[in-house]
Amino acid sequence: MLDTPGYDTNTKLYFRPSPDLKLPPIPSEPTLAEVKAAAACCLAVIEEFPFDGPASHANALGMMVTPILRPAIAGPVPMGLFTKPRQGTGASLLINCINIIATGQPAALTAYPESEEEMGKKLMAFLLEGRSIITFDNLSHTVESSKLAAVLTAERWCDRILGLTEERSVPKGPASTAPETTYR
Repeated sequence: MLDTPGYDTNTKLYFRPSPDLKLPPIPSEPTLAEVKAAAACCLAVIEEFPFDGPASHANALGMMVTPILRPAIAGPVPMGLFTKPRQGTGASLLINCINIIATGQPAALTAYPESEEEMGKKLMAFLLEGRSIITFDNLSHTVESSKLAAVLTAERWCDRILGLTEERSVPKGPASTAPETTYR
């Protein structure tokens, strides 16, 4: 648990909390009651979203905690996907909740690229920027991209930088979340 301000050599993360952030003490060995209270707090965030069943609810919980746990996971993690029967069911709100919890910021939504070349450019830009969550919003077709598949499964990503004739290799870092979640 990273709770001391500064650089952590194990995770290679830098923790700089807002000066007005007040955190309660975090026990190194929590009691069962403390674990249950923490789980209830996490579940409260997503309990009112209209999931179509327990599996979708569990997947949303997985999506919520994966960006936070990502630095502790060696290797790739699965991509997350929300499906919904129609607009207005709250998927964007849920994605914003997940982003705010993980990064302190609302989701930076982007359209799914129309070509593989554009997908590579977007992915490289996002990785160079250091994004921990990438959200393609309002897809109306099957997600199919060899470049996206490579980013999700590789330890490092290499592609051409937009506007230049040079390539750059970047550590992939935290990028994706958990299995699919379906709304009713």
